[in-house]
Amino acid sequence: MDLQLEKKELMLAGFHEYLRARNRSPRTIENYLARAGYFLTWAGKEGMEELGQIDTATVRGYQQHLYADTKLTQGTQQGYLVALKILYRYFEKTGLVVHNPTTIIELPNLGVRLGARVLSAREITVLLNAADIDQKIGLRDRAMMEMFYSTGMRTNELLELRLEDVDFAENTVRIWQGKGNRERVVPLGEIAKGYAQEYVRGYRSNVAVQGNYFFLSLRGRRLSHNQVSRMFRKYRRRTGVKGKTGAHRLRHACATHMLHKGAPLRCIQELLGHASLDTTQIYTRVEISDLQRVHRKTHPREQV
Repeated sequence: MDLQLEKKELMLAGFHEYLRARNRSPRTIENYLARAGYFLTWAGKEGMEELGQIDTATVRGYQQHLYADTKLTQGTQQGYLVALKILYRYFEKTGLVVHNPTTIIELPNLGVRLGARVLSAREITVLLNAADIDQKIGLRDRAMMEMFYSTGMRTNELLELRLEDVDFAENTVRIWQGKGNRERVVPLGEIAKGYAQEYVRGYRSNVAVQGNYFFLSLRGRRLSHNQVSRMFRKYRRRTGVKGKTGAHRLRHACATHMLHKGAPLRCIQELLGHASLDTTQIYTRVEISDLQRVHRKTHPREQV
């Protein structure tokens, strides 16, 4: 026997409402639900018929399963454990469990994610120039990549962008679907604005538009995360730019390059939509690592 399918569906439906009430983004809700469902299915296969049977030993077994029986990266494993902890927070608040076995979970310190090499301004230019703007799809792709790099927005934020959210007169973009549903208005650079306007004239006006999303597929529909990922992979292969080149890398590059030019950290915080300045401080740590590298190479006392 295992956790009955009907019970699992009810739990996940309640968890879904719990996450929505806390203004989690649609993408985050989707991930948490999938990962919570994975745990409940795994627990059922381990013979758990009721939530009350799941204890700390079960949770430790689940951690071991993620480590030994899956090919998930350490970061993705951590994501599964975070989802589990939040699931049990919901169980506690609704009285479905008395004891929370996930309190024993200690999430590993994965270090500063931005420790990975940040794309240089030259690499960004090479990537942007790879899109053939004489072709409709290339024009759209160039406009998208320019928008990512100019505004530092996340993939989900760009996919949710509506036509009325882009103000060409004021050179601004209104982002409604930020993390935690925090609305913000960010500047749109002149170059990105030019490509966005050309996209509207040369692409968007020539497809059968379905809905009011700003960036559309050739069929006039809202783009998906997978389509954006495939776009970046195509141009990475075409240019030979090393490392990852997705939207998150352009977001990182946008923030880091602006810091190099003297932008205040508070401005970067507003641009990226960080709720806390602590999150934005990650970029200063990258700056320090750059400085340390130069210091080792150039300081007279380091050459002894």
